Amino acid sequence: MSYQNPQILYFLFAIAIPIFIHLFNLRKHKVVYFSNITFLKEIKSDKKKRNTLKQLLILLSRILAISAIVFAFANPYIPNNSEDISTNNTVIYIDNSFSMDNVSEKGRLLDIAKENALEILNSSNKTNQFWILTNNFSATENYPKNKKESEEFILNIKSSSEIRSTDNILDKTKSISPEDNTLYIISDFQKSSTNLDAIQSLDSNKSVIIIPLSINANTNISVDSCYLNSPI
Repeated sequence: MSYQNPQILYFLFAIAIPIFIHLFNLRKHKVVYFSNITFLKEIKSDKKKRNTLKQLLILLSRILAISAIVFAFANPYIPNNSEDISTNNTVIYIDNSFSMDNVSEKGRLLDIAKENALEILNSSNKTNQFWILTNNFSATENYPKNKKESEEFILNIKSSSEIRSTDNILDKTKSISPEDNTLYIISDFQKSSTNLDAIQSLDSNKSVIIIPLSINANTNISVDSCYLNSPI
């Protein structure tokens, strides 16, 4: 059995809380004075056994409740051994910086990037897990998604003023997904934020696929000269 969010399992240390409470209650004593303790001596042994059993049942129920909550948030699943595990983890980075609003002959670069990402989804196995990254680095991007969830997320990607470097993308991928992933980088690869050496320096077992997008013509316009045919 594997877990989609194994970091949640650290909260199992919370099991120590009811254990400490149980041990603390055992140390609590209350002095009560009676003129005749004959009856108390008779019921002391039986009551002690019942209280001990009651406390143990309460402790066990608290431990089970905490464990159930933690395991539920950890999202346990049984991996399909018939599939190649390396194909089950796919990270798709879509550059949604303002430069991706440039238009090529095929349309806006961001729209083309979305189409490429959807093609990757459609060509993947149904059991794959997907991490969809953008320049936003939002909390929702930290968790894996299935095919349908990934498609909806991709379609809702908007342009952002945020800019992420190649190193930022690689570090983010390493922190949120397993090591045996396939990383797709879809971007126009602006010179100021691109570091291809960082990709080349990765381990040989890392699979990184670059999908560059570009416009065919320079869309920057400037005035070279201005003159009048006749003087004013």
